Amino acid sequence: MHAGNERSRTLGQHRGDSGRRGVSKGPVIAVAAVVAVVVLVVGWIQLGDRIDREGADAAGTCVEGDAVVHVAADPSIAPVLTDLADRFSATEPIVRDHCITVEVTDPDPAAIVPALAAGAEWDDALGSRPDLWVPQSSSSLAEVGTGVVDGGARSLAASPIVLSVPPTLGNALEGAGTRWQDLSRLESTGLSSIGLPQWKSLGLTLSLAPGADASALALQAVAAGVAGHPGGPLTQADAESAAVRDAAATLGVAAEDGTEPTPAPPPATTHAVPVTEQTMYRTLAQDSPPDALAYRPAGPTPVADFPAAILTSADETRARAAAQFTEFLRTPEHSASFLDAGFRVPGGATPDSTVMPFPRIGETVAPADAAAVTTLLDAARNPERPRSTTILLDLSESMATREGGGTRLANVTRALTEQIAAAPDDAAIGLWEFAGRLDGTRPYRVAVPTAPLAEGRGGTSQRDALDDALAGAAPSTGSHSYATVDAAYRAAAESATPQRPASILLVTDGADDTPNLTRTQLFAALDAAEREDAPVTIDVVVLGDAEQSLATLRELAERTGGTLTELPSSNTPDLGSSLARFTS
Repeated sequence: MHAGNERSRTLGQHRGDSGRRGVSKGPVIAVAAVVAVVVLVVGWIQLGDRIDREGADAAGTCVEGDAVVHVAADPSIAPVLTDLADRFSATEPIVRDHCITVEVTDPDPAAIVPALAAGAEWDDALGSRPDLWVPQSSSSLAEVGTGVVDGGARSLAASPIVLSVPPTLGNALEGAGTRWQDLSRLESTGLSSIGLPQWKSLGLTLSLAPGADASALALQAVAAGVAGHPGGPLTQADAESAAVRDAAATLGVAAEDGTEPTPAPPPATTHAVPVTEQTMYRTLAQDSPPDALAYRPAGPTPVADFPAAILTSADETRARAAAQFTEFLRTPEHSASFLDAGFRVPGGATPDSTVMPFPRIGETVAPADAAAVTTLLDAARNPERPRSTTILLDLSESMATREGGGTRLANVTRALTEQIAAAPDDAAIGLWEFAGRLDGTRPYRVAVPTAPLAEGRGGTSQRDALDDALAGAAPSTGSHSYATVDAAYRAAAESATPQRPASILLVTDGADDTPNLTRTQLFAALDAAEREDAPVTIDVVVLGDAEQSLATLRELAERTGGTLTELPSSNTPDLGSSLARFTS
C-alpha cells in the first residue's frame, strides 16, 4: 500500500518538475506568414499609389517641356482671338506631356497668303511660322493651294459681305433692288437707271491684293450672277467664259492694291467698297453721324466664314493643341466675345442692332473651288485689252413685234445706244444690219465699219455714226443670219490682232432663212477662217422664242468661246446689262 502511494507521489512530482505543457510551433508560423503577406500587399499598394502620384506630378510639371501654338489671324478677328487665347492658356492645357500656350499675331493678309502658298519659303520677317491660320474667308485657303492645310477648316464666326456706300447711293441701290450681277453694268454705264444721272459710274473700288477676301467674295458673287446661277458655286468653266471675264475686267479696272479707300459722293471717284459687315459695324460704332452705310445687294449673299485651319507644317503636338484651341473657341460660352466685336455666330445670334441693322442672311453664295478663284482673280488683276466688237443687228419683220412701250427693234436700238454712250473711247465698235436684200443682192449692210469710238470720219465721230445708224434702223423682210455671220466673221478674223481681240455680237429673234447655206456649211466656213493667234468670239443675244435656231446659235457661241443669252422679251432691264457685257 505504501509502496503504491509512494510511486504515485513520485510520478506527480516529475510532472510538476517539468512545468506546463508547450504550445505547438505550426500555428505560430502560419499567423506570422499571414501578417507578412498583409504587410507586403499594403506596402505594394502604397508603393503603387506613390508611383501614380509621382507620375501625375511629373505630367503636371510637363516632362516634355513647353510648347507654343502660333496663330496667324486676320486683323479683324485677331483681338478677339488674342483675348480668348489668354483664357485658354490660363487653363494650363497639357498635350502629350507639353504645357501649352497660344500666341496670336495679325500679319498683313497680303503678305501671309503668298508666304503660305504651296512651295513658298517662309518669310521670317512675318515672325514664327503659324500652326493655326484664321483668314477672313475660305477664299484665302483656295489661294494658297493644296498641301498647306491639314484636313478641313472649321468656321469660328461669320460676316456677310456688304458695300460701304454714301447714304444717297445706298438708298438708290436699295430702291432699284440692285443685285450683285448688276454691279459690273452700273460700273460701265453709269447710274441713270437708278436715278443718279450725275454719277458717271458706280465707282466700285476693289482690293485685289492676296488675302483681300471681301473684294474676292464680292467678285465671286458678281461672276456667279453673270454666269446665271447667283447661288454659286462659280465653276472653272464659268470663270473662263467671256461674260464673266468681261465683268471681272470691268470691275478690275477700278481695283486698288493699297489701303482700303473711303467711299464718298462725286467728285470723288470711289463710291462703293466691298467690306465685311463686321468692318461696317466697327466703323459705324465709332462714326456718328455715319458718312456711309452698308448696302447688301439683292439675292444670295457672299459670307466671310473665318475658318480655323491647322497647317501641315505644325508637328503633332502643336497640331493637337491647335485643334483643342479651336474647339475651345467654338464653345457657346465664348460667343459673346465674337458678338461684341460685330461678328455673327452659329445659331442665329447677331451683334448689337442699335449700331446698325443685321438682317437675316438667307441664301448664301457657295464658295468657288481653288481653280475658279485663281482664274477669276487673274481676269480682274489682268484685264483683257479692249476688243473690237461688230454688232450684227437683226432687221427681220419679227423685230417689229411690240413689247412694252415700243417695238422689239426700238427697245434693242435704244439699249445699244445707251451702252455705246457708256463705252470707253478705246473700245472699237461697228454695226452691221441683216435682212433680205439690204445691200443690192447681199442680205446684210455694213452700216458703220468697226473702229475705236474716239475716231471719226468726214467730221462725224464714231459714236455719232453709230447713233445715227441705230436711230434709222427699220424692219425689213428675211433673216439671213448665217450669211451675215459668215461674212462678219471673215472680216473680223482678217482685222483682229493679238493686241486687240475681235468679237461679234449677234442680236436676233428668229430662225435663219439664208438660201444655199446650211448649218454644216456655216461651221465649215468659220473653221476655215479661224486664226489661232487672234481668235474671234461670237456672243449671241436671243430675243423671244427662237426655238428653231437655238441649238445652232448655242453651238455657234460655244465653238468660238462666246456665250448665248436668252431673253423672253426685249422689254426688260436685263437687255441693257446683257448688251453691256459685250460692248464695254
